[in-house]
Amino acid sequence: MRVMHVIDSLGAGGAEQSLFELLPGLRAAGVESSVVCLIRRTAGVHDAVVEAGYPVLVVGADRIRAVRAIRREIRRRRPDIVHTSVYEADVLGRLAAAGTPAKVLTSLVNTYGSIRLADPSIDRRKLAAARAVEGFTARHLTDRFHAVSATVKASAVTELRIDPAAVTVVERGRNLSRLGEATPARRAAVRGQLGLPENAEVVLHVGRQDPRKGLLTLLEAMIELARERPRLVLLQAGREGAATDVLLQLAGSSGVADRLRFLGHRTDIGSLLAAADVFAFPSVSEGGGGSLLEAMAMSVPAVTTDIAAMLDVTDGGEGVALVPVGDAAALARAVGDYLDDPARAAEQAARAHKLFLDRFTLERSVAGMVQLFRDLAAEGSH
Repeated sequence: MRVMHVIDSLGAGGAEQSLFELLPGLRAAGVESSVVCLIRRTAGVHDAVVEAGYPVLVVGADRIRAVRAIRREIRRRRPDIVHTSVYEADVLGRLAAAGTPAKVLTSLVNTYGSIRLADPSIDRRKLAAARAVEGFTARHLTDRFHAVSATVKASAVTELRIDPAAVTVVERGRNLSRLGEATPARRAAVRGQLGLPENAEVVLHVGRQDPRKGLLTLLEAMIELARERPRLVLLQAGREGAATDVLLQLAGSSGVADRLRFLGHRTDIGSLLAAADVFAFPSVSEGGGGSLLEAMAMSVPAVTTDIAAMLDVTDGGEGVALVPVGDAAALARAVGDYLDDPARAAEQAARAHKLFLDRFTLERSVAGMVQLFRDLAAEGSH
């Protein structure tokens, strides 16, 4: 079976990381994969995918040319399935596959809920137009859908008006061997590399500097805590985004800027997790929460928001502390409580780790996706 994965880029986002981790499992199951990207990002997994031997074609951001280039690639490679991920690639991939023998499967990785309108980087009219275009192409040019969570499925069914029977939930998985073990020796070594004392209270966030990640709330909470706790350090790992300027301005005027460290894009997330005391993930909206899954995998005590996707991922808050969206005081309290009670924090982290092993291993996710591809390939043409 041949699958062509069409995605906006192989950058540093959750969908990109998930595809990168999925590819070897598909290969082992006899699925021949190729990748088409709209753009080439320097940060992320692009080079790693190429080095692993997968054909990667970058078609450019011009929409008309991209559709033509993707269609040519479909005719050349003759995939059984065109698998699209992330909005722009979803729409262009569907258009390119129309009229070809290839089936179309779209991975739904985000929600379209009204909470996203709180993001100042999102124009309401553009969001409405995007929703209309995606909904039309989803309903008329897509055979099946993969949702990364039940929350994402519900959102897509409501907002895009697609048939719930056409949507299969396969939760994201993360590779434990890639993350490694959180040993005391590794913790000490990573802290040494970062110039952190062994007794530092390290709070970690991983994610793009985007308004929907709740980073302004996180920074406000950590500034409050840092003023009370002289050993506290925030590490934020993620590429720049629409929130970067505001974050840097707030950090610079906080009086504790030396303990608010922006690390940029990192590939050593397992090492950063090994060095962390608490993982903070105060997102405004999420699809599958891949970074939170990595914290659960590494048994790092986690604080997240009580949004639907996180309640879904954590079975209603199993093994994590939940706080309301945008509540910096509650976030500061939850992080402080974990730091003050390491035994309770470890207990919570162990419960979250068990949940990870039950639901979010890479092997489980790969098996679900392989079955989804096989089922679709066996169906009649669209």
